[in-house]
Amino acid sequence: MLGAGPVGLIAALAAARRGPTTLVTAHWPPSSSRRRIDVIPAPFLTLLLELGVDPGQLGVEDLQDTRLVAWENVDPTARRSPASAHVERSRLECALAYAAERAPNIEVVVKKGDCRSLHPDLVIDATGRTAASAERRIAPRRLWYAQTFYTAMHVSKAVQGFRLAALPRGYVYRLGSAHHLMIGVVGCEPRRTPEQIEDDIRESGAGWLLAGAPRLGSMCRGRGGATSVQWSEGGDSPIRVGDASLARDALASQGMAAGGSDALQLASGALLPVARWLYRVADQRARHLSALRATIAACRFRGHSAWTEYARFIENHTQTRPGDLLTPSST
Repeated sequence: MLGAGPVGLIAALAAARRGPTTLVTAHWPPSSSRRRIDVIPAPFLTLLLELGVDPGQLGVEDLQDTRLVAWENVDPTARRSPASAHVERSRLECALAYAAERAPNIEVVVKKGDCRSLHPDLVIDATGRTAASAERRIAPRRLWYAQTFYTAMHVSKAVQGFRLAALPRGYVYRLGSAHHLMIGVVGCEPRRTPEQIEDDIRESGAGWLLAGAPRLGSMCRGRGGATSVQWSEGGDSPIRVGDASLARDALASQGMAAGGSDALQLASGALLPVARWLYRVADQRARHLSALRATIAACRFRGHSAWTEYARFIENHTQTRPGDLLTPSST
């Protein structure tokens, strides 16, 4: 197994049930200081419990099923959504790492650099957006980045609720765990100051999203990075899963849950013939791009240059081209 993010750790824990497993990572143990909150569907908690991670370890006290969203219009509306939990990524990674350390069949190897030739039997690449085993990565010319801001505070269930608003050059979202509040700003201009970001949010009519939160300039910088859709191509061994295969834009799907599900299936021994797996990957990508295209088309700022450029990239890759999709019966 390559990579010790949540998907790689899930794959290692699942594979260890079948026999000796080697987990290769550039850093061990995972850092407990990088703050980021993820939304994960309630069924994903059951999967974690089966792997030895209790939701209580992650600070999960409540589930959320309502969101406030201002996407098509300036005014926010309440939307029902499938039940989900807001989990701090560092706590999740540390809990999975602790489970891996206790598993008798997992050997952790710390190795930096190119790991493709480390062991011929490694079959799962979960190295995230770096996609260590890929021959090439497909992404927009101008990547979209997330800047995150967080603060430690007691956060009630109502305040933890997910909020999302469109901006002319991206979008802003807010959510909380039991003990932290996080605001994330996504766009293709990563070098703006907190004061400039706040001005943009308020001028775009999304000031309601900041109500009750500290000023961004007084909050700590959290874990950010590229967020625009990306996928890898080239080679069929190792099998890439999670962001190493398809880094999904959070606007259209639950990337961690999808990657974890794929990793669990592969590591549990349910490996499909390569042609069928490649079809599955291509189909997942096509579905995600289609959903993302529809989301952008509904955005009230869709005519702004940042959105039109992103939409153009997606449109260019949504069309099926010869060789992109294999038939399910291909061998």
